[in-house]
Amino acid sequence: EPINTSPGEKIFRELSTELLPSTEVSTYNQGIMEFGALQCTPKNPDCEPCPLNTRCDALRTKRVKDLPVKVKKTKVIELHMSFLVLITGKETVLRKRVGKGVWQNLYEFPSFVGSSSEDSKNDLGLFVSDAGLDVNSLEYVSASYKHLLSHRKIHAQFFVYRVEEIPSLLKRNTVVFEDLLGLPIHRLIEKFISDSPGFFKLDVKS
Repeated sequence: EPINTSPGEKIFRELSTELLPSTEVSTYNQGIMEFGALQCTPKNPDCEPCPLNTRCDALRTKRVKDLPVKVKKTKVIELHMSFLVLITGKETVLRKRVGKGVWQNLYEFPSFVGSSSEDSKNDLGLFVSDAGLDVNSLEYVSASYKHLLSHRKIHAQFFVYRVEEIPSLLKRNTVVFEDLLGLPIHRLIEKFISDSPGFFKLDVKS
């Protein structure tokens, strides 16, 4: 088992307990730490003069560079998302996500992704301008939502604009309020709607 997994840690903990002497435990522990720091180092261990080389499985099987086995951890990337929530008296806008990913084929409010909060907000602002929306129609800015995926940490905010009608470039993505919860939506969208049902005239039960 890899040593940086729960099963691996358990195995090595049990082995170390079995080898622990009944007396002078602190001296033994200090010796083990010095052995790891000076002799059996993580990189370039000094195997030839090692007093334990005849009992070393890694040396015997020529796997010194491969052992102990560790699981490579997936690097978690932080993303910032700004969602544009357009509402009229009875309609909003949701887009279906395309392409591969955990949210593939799920619906969401138009989103703008950046490596920082400012980047995603700026992209949303440019879209609002291109769509001809009145910046003064911004009615509400949500608190930041945090959402964890296996390899992503997402920081999201929702910007609610109350408009008289949906802009022409988003008309085909119009959804009436009563159909909102019937669409497959991802957890972030579900959470925002649940927190803010009044915008959509919905009776959302927690």
